[in-house]
Amino acid sequence: MGKPESDKKPDKRERLFPAMLLILLITAILSAASMGYLYMVNTTPVELRREETLATYTHQARYTWRAYLKPNVVYLNASRIEDTTPMYMRVVKLLEIRLRYTFTSNPQGNITVRYRLETTLRSPKEGGWSIPIRLNASYKGEETFKGAARLELKLTLDPNGYWDLIKTVEKETGTYSSEYHIEVSPHIEVEADLGSRKLEETLNPKLTVKLQLRTDVGDVISLEGTEYSKPGQITETKVITQEEVVRQRGYALIASITSVSGLAGSLIGVAKTRPRRREEPITRELKQVEEILVETKGEPHLRRGHTVVRVSTLEDLSKLSELLMKPILASKAQDQAILYVLDGQVKYIYKLERREDEAT
Repeated sequence: MGKPESDKKPDKRERLFPAMLLILLITAILSAASMGYLYMVNTTPVELRREETLATYTHQARYTWRAYLKPNVVYLNASRIEDTTPMYMRVVKLLEIRLRYTFTSNPQGNITVRYRLETTLRSPKEGGWSIPIRLNASYKGEETFKGAARLELKLTLDPNGYWDLIKTVEKETGTYSSEYHIEVSPHIEVEADLGSRKLEETLNPKLTVKLQLRTDVGDVISLEGTEYSKPGQITETKVITQEEVVRQRGYALIASITSVSGLAGSLIGVAKTRPRRREEPITRELKQVEEILVETKGEPHLRRGHTVVRVSTLEDLSKLSELLMKPILASKAQDQAILYVLDGQVKYIYKLERREDEAT
């Protein structure tokens, strides 16, 4: 006899199953690679922001000074000294201060400079008194330049001409100090057309003239803030779209969908071709008579001229009763009941016994 059809089909599935496992492995690797690629391109920014310099510029301010002196010994009877600090206060007659301001840029353009100059006498203590000083000339104006701006201002101070004012203020305020400041404060406003952009900036390159009494080197005048420089630039942020990243995102999405679809298909294929669990031939044959099969306990044996067959369950005995069209007989005792079906010299028995939990 040939093999049943049910035996031939598992053999065919077994031949396809290794191939489907290999396909599943390949699609799983491709899916992982495509998902990694998709993640990588989606974390790469599509737009890049780039700072582009449109113009550069520099403000520069420098103070120089010249002190006109009284007859003296300490400076070898010189009539003037330049750019020296500190200077001995008692021999200084006048102090000429010169401010040179320049503005340069790349690219160059039209420049307008508005300025005013103020001076203040003040106490060096924080929150101390301050009094504006009137100058002998007006230091205020506006000038236009092309290419680069160059501004020069000059003022003259008598550093020893304010002691009477200082004494009066100290008397009124009840304060005293061994140091006083004269602040020279230029206020410079710059407007410049630099290519396609316009620049507007304000700066205050402040100079401090210190009048210091009874220092280790004597009564001296010193200057602070003589150099000032401020570079700057005008920038523009440009947004650049990376078209290659956009294309790669599309490719990665298509590859991911394709590989995941292949993975799903291979999973279905593995599930369908997986070998089924084979049943033993005896079990398979018994299933064909399962509806009329009666299970016995052990082999039949002879007792008093009858062949005694012990069945496993009451259901099996009931099935025999229907098949043989014989009644179920019962023999009861105190702790058990014996049910049986007689068919000629064959006696089918099922014994019911009381369990311990029922007895209690």
